[in-house]
Amino acid sequence: MKNSILRLLVFLHIDNLPFVPKELVLRIRKLRVIFATWKEMPGDSEISLVSFDNYWNENKIKAALDDFKAQYNSNDLRFYAYSMMSAKEIGDYENILDFGAGTGNLSHMMSKKFPSKKFSCYDICYHIPRVHRAFSDAMTTDQVSYHSSLKTALEPFQLVYANLVFSHLSGHQLANYLKIFKNNKSDLLVLTNTLMVQNDTGYYTKIRPNNIGLFDHNYRRYLNDAGYNIEWLYQIKDPLLKDKDMTILYATL
Repeated sequence: MKNSILRLLVFLHIDNLPFVPKELVLRIRKLRVIFATWKEMPGDSEISLVSFDNYWNENKIKAALDDFKAQYNSNDLRFYAYSMMSAKEIGDYENILDFGAGTGNLSHMMSKKFPSKKFSCYDICYHIPRVHRAFSDAMTTDQVSYHSSLKTALEPFQLVYANLVFSHLSGHQLANYLKIFKNNKSDLLVLTNTLMVQNDTGYYTKIRPNNIGLFDHNYRRYLNDAGYNIEWLYQIKDPLLKDKDMTILYATL
């Protein structure tokens, strides 16, 4: 069943009717819980944290650590990720926040290219103590540090580097993170997946029809509202995968 129809059923509370199949009732109620998390910041959402807790099991953590010891597996990086790591603007900043860093491998790769820079890794999954402990203990270097709190990861006038993370934030979450970054006087280097045309008049956000949890944002509008100046913005179409269009941008205060 298409997600647009499911969202309508959630809104209509059709799961309270007696004739609705049990399987559909369970699905609608699960979606209602997911939708509720979009109005919370990820670090404050118990549901989101449980999801990360389940995902980052011991096998996933071990695979990440093995990858680090093998000097990172860059074979799966797409062209867009290489483009981000090659942005000349990175050289203008002393401190870089890798926002939504995952394992932090991209920061380690960049640290080799920019040996005088400090990289702070932050990801929601670091709120899970065993995940943060495993990554921080094994992967921290003189240049790369891991933070279980965004507050400790932030440094004034930092460059915020975000690779594909903004696509997974709701409009509410994106607007609030932009406010945090602005208050920190941070510039932004962002790569994100969005199918929306970036202009000053279009919708702010559209939910991806067949992918609950992936958001198509009009970053030009969000950044303008947050008080950012977009120095450059490019939209890149994937010739093979129509749902993988990328927007890459650099914005300053």
